[in-house]
Amino acid sequence: MPYQNQDHDLKPPSWTLALFRSLCHSDYREEIEGDLIEKYQADVLSLGTATARRRFYFELLMLLRPNLVFNFGGLQMNPRNWFPLLLAVLQTAY
Repeated sequence: MPYQNQDHDLKPPSWTLALFRSLCHSDYREEIEGDLIEKYQADVLSLGTATARRRFYFELLMLLRPNLVFNFGGLQMNPRNWFPLLLAVLQTAY
């Protein structure tokens, strides 16, 4: 059964989009943001606002990968290199 929602429910929380725009590399920002919004709107219509927001937050967290957030001068980060990078960041932070 589709949920009945108003237009304002079809927009993801503005603070999450602002955070995404500030963190995502400009080369990928527009395409990924459009996909995220489309998926959120489909989830709102089929699952409701609360579930759609939880899924949206999860999707944003999954997108926080080094190759999408940082510009490495065209170099691609390999997933097997994330753990040593994480350890180095944690060692310098603490």
